[in-house]
Amino acid sequence: MDWVSLPNPTHLPAGGWGNEPVDAPRINDIQQTEAIDELPSFRHHPLDPQKDEIRILHLRGSPNGNDIPTGIIRHASLDSKPHYIALSYVWGTAPELLPILINGCRFPVGLNLYSALEHLQQRAGSPSHFIGIWIDAICINQQDNSEKSHQVQMMGSIYSSSQFTLSWLGPQADGSDLAIRALDYIGEQCLALPDGPAVEERCQLFARILSPPNQHPPACSFPVNPIVALLRRPYFRRIWIVQEVILPPAVFLICGDIVTTFGALAVGITALMELPVLLSSSPTGRSLTTSVQPLLPILNCDPRLIQAAMHFGAGQRLPLGKRLLEVTRMRATDERDHVFGLLGLVSRSELRELNVKADYGMESKEVFTQVSAALLKQGNRYLLSAACGAVAGGRMPSWVVDFSDEREGKPVPIWNPRCKLYGAGGQGRLLSGGVEIEGEGSILRVGGMVVDIVGELGPPPFQEEDRVGAYLGVVEEFARLSCNGYGSKEKLRDAIYRVPFFDMEVALVGETRRYNRRMGAKEAQGYFRQMRGLAEPLDVAIRRISIHAAAIAGNVNRQAFATERGMLGLGLTGIKSGDLVCVFRGCDLPFVGRKVGGGTARMTGKWIWKKQVVDCVLVGEAYVHGIMDGEGWDDGVKTEFLIH
Repeated sequence: MDWVSLPNPTHLPAGGWGNEPVDAPRINDIQQTEAIDELPSFRHHPLDPQKDEIRILHLRGSPNGNDIPTGIIRHASLDSKPHYIALSYVWGTAPELLPILINGCRFPVGLNLYSALEHLQQRAGSPSHFIGIWIDAICINQQDNSEKSHQVQMMGSIYSSSQFTLSWLGPQADGSDLAIRALDYIGEQCLALPDGPAVEERCQLFARILSPPNQHPPACSFPVNPIVALLRRPYFRRIWIVQEVILPPAVFLICGDIVTTFGALAVGITALMELPVLLSSSPTGRSLTTSVQPLLPILNCDPRLIQAAMHFGAGQRLPLGKRLLEVTRMRATDERDHVFGLLGLVSRSELRELNVKADYGMESKEVFTQVSAALLKQGNRYLLSAACGAVAGGRMPSWVVDFSDEREGKPVPIWNPRCKLYGAGGQGRLLSGGVEIEGEGSILRVGGMVVDIVGELGPPPFQEEDRVGAYLGVVEEFARLSCNGYGSKEKLRDAIYRVPFFDMEVALVGETRRYNRRMGAKEAQGYFRQMRGLAEPLDVAIRRISIHAAAIAGNVNRQAFATERGMLGLGLTGIKSGDLVCVFRGCDLPFVGRKVGGGTARMTGKWIWKKQVVDCVLVGEAYVHGIMDGEGWDDGVKTEFLIH
């Protein structure tokens, strides 16, 4: 495959840019000047929030693109359906600002935005033509928290009402032209395949375009390094970008002078990222292993934006809770934007029901606590799987989700938002009367029961540099010595086989096309024995594109333990002997809690707390084999937990 000779993917629409000549009297107000520092600073005139007003920058064309970007700001109500495009870009962290001219006044912008404006004014061409464009850094008064909060609340409508969005990745660099052409080609080829997983068709596609290493001239080498450099650009990790590529009617990505559709690029990247699963799905796929090995640097990238966009689909408005928990480990300068940056993706009716809105007058802790409480009251029990927990340092209550947590080593929640696998807490809602928030918003009251207690702790928490086979061997030995609650050797072996994989089968096809079902007995035994035989560290196994090694990566920063009733479990790093194994009404998973203020438990067939009210802090979610399907739940027990 000659990647170098591929043509440029696409072009921007020829018309419909909002290229409308601005009134001549206003054009005269805008003059280039060498004494730009002597001009007054641009000041935003207030918007009318009752009319859903926005500002639109009309950027004047410049044939050579070397002029200072110059434009006029106009107000427009979204109700009047104004013509404009929206700009998606990264603000950047460079302290240097460059001036542009707006309404004859100077206005400072960051280097990346300045570069985008230079590029766009050149595309506009004649100085008599203006591009109507919405840009957050310019069209929102960033010094006015009240206006900023209201405009952020309108973001969903702003992007969905645009003619299209331009995603500016920055100037050409590090072979970005070649990378985009290759990704676009793969994306378009995948889009032309039959609907559905099309496993065999995709295998044949990659068999055609990926020849074995050392068997092709340099021009035919797959552009691994350029693609890695492209995916490491900050654009693919910024939280604000998610809604900017999902909501518009169309998204065109610009990098230097090359243009592609965001959709084709996203499909191309996703197809590459799914190669490990593809290799294990058919004989044709397994034959590609050698050809795929050189692509490992790409597979080790983490383009969170692409994952979020592909999960949700263009234009979809999903519940806020699922949005927040699926869009993780992304970047934001302001912690609060981990919530505010996704509100545009949620329906206005749900935001009214939750009473959640962008408010830059609130501190991060207030925002996260308010949103967590609102979602839990709505019945989103899964939110507790992502709670910060007692071991996070006490910055917030243990039941609150720290949506700003960008740690790379943060364990991925066992709970899967796309499919229901477990039922530890029965089938009811989180609490029959709704969730109660007490203690000035810092205490969560939920119904449930204590079903067990953490007993002996297993080997130290698993880490990526640990040898997979050795780790599983230690867990197996620990379970055989400490877990006597299963009644037979066969049931104990079944627990040992399933626990490291959370009893989830790795699959490409199915209802969700991901981890979508519980394992059968043969699969559980086969997965475990294959991984048990690995004599290399996890990170090496993953680099070999072992899909089962990728599945066992969920053990990282988790620790095996035995319960007092002899069950085998996995909990987050920081669990202690004596912690409580709890199930909350309607929750899919059990949780580990730590009692506050002392107290004891006694054995009456099940572990039951003496008191009707249990004061505790949440340590985190857990997997305990033997109670995942409600075996430990008793509708007759009515314990309430006050989680601090």
